Amino acid sequence: MGCALALIDLRTVRVLFTALLFAAGVAFLYLAWRTLIIFLFAVFFAYLLEPLVTGLQRRVRGRGRAIAAIYVLLAILLAVFFSFVGPAIAHEGGKLTEALPVLLDKINSGQIAVQIGAQRGWSYHTQEQLQKFLAYHRGDVTRIAAITFEYCGKRSATRVPGWRYSRS
Repeated sequence: MGCALALIDLRTVRVLFTALLFAAGVAFLYLAWRTLIIFLFAVFFAYLLEPLVTGLQRRVRGRGRAIAAIYVLLAILLAVFFSFVGPAIAHEGGKLTEALPVLLDKINSGQIAVQIGAQRGWSYHTQEQLQKFLAYHRGDVTRIAAITFEYCGKRSATRVPGWRYSRS
C-alpha cells in the first residue's frame, strides 16, 4: 500500500487537475459564448429597466403590471421608430440594389480607386497602387461580393438585377 502511494506525485496530480479544470472552463466558454452574451445582455437590460419598473410599480400596484406596461411602451416606441425609419432604409436599400452592378464594375476595373482618391486627395501613386491591387484581386472581390449578396438576399426580398445567384 505504501509503495503504490509513493508512485503518485501529489503535486503533479494537482497541476494536472488544475490544467484540466482550466481546459474545461475554456471549452465551456467556447461552446456557450452565444448564450453567455445573451444572458449578459439580459442582465444589463434588466439593470437599465429596474428604476423604471420600481417607479411605475407604485402607480400600477404590482411589479408584474409595471414590467408589462414598460414592455408594451417599448414595443410601441420601437414600432413608431421603425415606421418612420423603415421606409427610408428600404428606399436606400433599393438605391443600393440599383447602383450595385455599376459599383461592382468600378471596383473590378479599379476605377473606384481613382474616383475615391480624387475625392480624398490621395496621391497619384496611391491611387495607382490601389487600382492595381483591385485589378489583381478582381476574382476575390467578385467572390466576396457574391457571397455577401447571397447572404443578404436570403434575408430580404430585394435582389440585385442582372446578378447570378447560386443555389448552394
